[in-house]
Amino acid sequence: EPLPVYLVGGAVRDALLGRVSHDLDFVVSRDAVRLTFRVADALKEPAYVLDGERDTGRVVLAEQGTMLDFARFRGPDLEADLRARDFTINALAIPATDQSFTAIIDPTGGLLDLEQQQIRLTHEGAIDDDPVRSLRAVRLAAVLGFKITEDTMSAVQTAVPALVDVSAERIRDELLKIL
Repeated sequence: EPLPVYLVGGAVRDALLGRVSHDLDFVVSRDAVRLTFRVADALKEPAYVLDGERDTGRVVLAEQGTMLDFARFRGPDLEADLRARDFTINALAIPATDQSFTAIIDPTGGLLDLEQQQIRLTHEGAIDDDPVRSLRAVRLAAVLGFKITEDTMSAVQTAVPALVDVSAERIRDELLKIL
């Protein structure tokens, strides 16, 4: 039986907003690196292991400027994976084989937040899990023209001191995207 593959995160959000995404993230229950190399072979494109321990790989479509990332679920299943993500508008998934948006999986209310044009954390500790998410909230608000909810803004401001423990490269990458 084929392994269900889901397109998740910003690519789903961008598609719903009519925006083109060049970073496509896929999740599977197991064997993500193996799937990465199978896709790369089929497309005759290079593939890389990003994190063997976390079972994460990447296919690079250089001509299109697109990256296809494949990862094992963060948690026991798709819903746990989505709930562990940063913002509700990035916690959306769709089966990779679907041709329409009728099968969107949305355990955190991201579709409503998209409609209301707001950025909201998936859970209270989402920024504590990764302080760079505070910069990502600001970037998403700037790029999409969305407002950051009050609770999320409070968490963003509280997380600023924790950014000193984050690698300079990750902070630089977010700041460059904001600019």
